[in-house]
Amino acid sequence: MRIKLIAIVIFLNLNLIYSQNGIVKSYFINGNKSAELSYTNDVYDGTCIWYYENGNVKVEKTFSMGKLNGWVREYYENGLVEKEYYVNNGLLDGLFKNYYKNGGLKEVLKYKAGRLISREEVPYDSNFDPPISYYSGANRIDKIKKKKEIIICDAEICPEPLGGMKTIYNNLIYPEHAKMYGLQGNVKLIASVNSDGRVENVTVIEGIGLGCDEAAAEAVQKSRFLPGMRNGKNTASNVTLQIEFKLDKDELALASTQKDNADKQTEANLDELIQNRKKDDVNYLQLSTTDSLITKPVQVHRNLECSIDVCPTPMGGMTALMENLVIPQRAYQLGLEGEIVIIADVDKYGYVRDTDVIKGLGHGCDEAAEVAVLETKFEPGFIGKEAVRANVKLIVPFKLEENSEKDTENNTENNNR
Repeated sequence: MRIKLIAIVIFLNLNLIYSQNGIVKSYFINGNKSAELSYTNDVYDGTCIWYYENGNVKVEKTFSMGKLNGWVREYYENGLVEKEYYVNNGLLDGLFKNYYKNGGLKEVLKYKAGRLISREEVPYDSNFDPPISYYSGANRIDKIKKKKEIIICDAEICPEPLGGMKTIYNNLIYPEHAKMYGLQGNVKLIASVNSDGRVENVTVIEGIGLGCDEAAAEAVQKSRFLPGMRNGKNTASNVTLQIEFKLDKDELALASTQKDNADKQTEANLDELIQNRKKDDVNYLQLSTTDSLITKPVQVHRNLECSIDVCPTPMGGMTALMENLVIPQRAYQLGLEGEIVIIADVDKYGYVRDTDVIKGLGHGCDEAAEVAVLETKFEPGFIGKEAVRANVKLIVPFKLEENSEKDTENNTENNNR
């Protein structure tokens, strides 16, 4: 009995010696804080904060010797307030507010000494767009763990995506063609973020192609940011971001299989493909050229030419390409017609990798023609029986349709009235 009593006394003394006092911090595996708790003799005392893994505040509560006493706020993962209420010595007192996920007020309850006095609900407004000040739970992380994510900006404090880079990756769509190639890498871009945290412009400065550059820019454009700060105030600024495209093992294995199948299918259909092209086009012939660095015969096939045995051609012919052409209204207003000449870089799977206008009409017509070419799937080019990546010169006819022209004239007349 005496031994047990001594053991209990020793345990109590050790507990007093090692009891928690002051601020105690804990961390997630990624290095971000998971909690920042204030203790006095092992009980909560003062302000305690819990965090999401992305660094944003999850819950903040104020205690007095273990009892809630002060404001309590709970947040959604993106930093918007979910609930806020006041506790007086353990009892709800005053207003208790609930918010929708878009930041709009959901309901207001009124308490007095723990007793519910009134309750008022607010209808959901799908058009509500919260100002940046509503994202009070979006915590500024002291150190950026991955320098490749946010590299540099022109403000004292850089803009950061609300919810971290996870927000951008949630908006990121990996292009199917890039997946098929097993393409991986980083797209570096500059985002212009205004003082309200909205992305006004995105410029790709280092790309990897196959639609990844456009996908990265679109994902950033869709994301909301904490704005940059200068002299303690929100400011418009530019921030450099690096977006990673990475496939897992299963996706890489699938990409390899798809490429092998595409190669086999192309080889099996080669003879039929060549014969059909020659049969469908009476203007198929061989010419020599002096207007380029190409010294071998150039193949002319209606509205296209190249310097290999079989040119890449649009699936469905130029008709299919023209169906993708959207003529700008400015062209109708100016009555622009003619030809746009484009060099298209077509890979061995028939996808257009790049375009270059060498003769254009301007006023948005050249860009419209490039978009039409990029959106068109091609039959690949061949050297012998091997599908290859090759450049093909396309002559895109630009002719205004009479009906569309009349519609434009009518619209112009109506506007003038």
